[in-house]
Amino acid sequence: MTADKLVHECQIRGAILRRHPNGLGITGYDQLSRELLDQLRRQKAEVLEILDEQHRPALVSTARQVLDGEFDGGSPALLRRVLAGLAATRHPALARARARLVSMLEGGQ
Repeated sequence: MTADKLVHECQIRGAILRRHPNGLGITGYDQLSRELLDQLRRQKAEVLEILDEQHRPALVSTARQVLDGEFDGGSPALLRRVLAGLAATRHPALARARARLVSMLEGGQ
């Protein structure tokens, strides 16, 4: 089964797949068969790439907000949450936004 089909199969069974800083997170784990869970383990890298692609538009939008100054003056807790959310995906705008957030957190607003 391709990684795309695997993600789709998990979703139609009610599971929610998401990237975590330490790998793959699954809500509704108990809805998946042992076979699907084994396939997720074997195809984890490909599944994570698919999840990154699915979430990339929203992440790029958030990165643009950071770069446009919409988070200037935000609390350190908010800035850390945004930084964590942008950490998982490689994209030039996300890299610039992460650098800006780090600078803001270090006091360089």
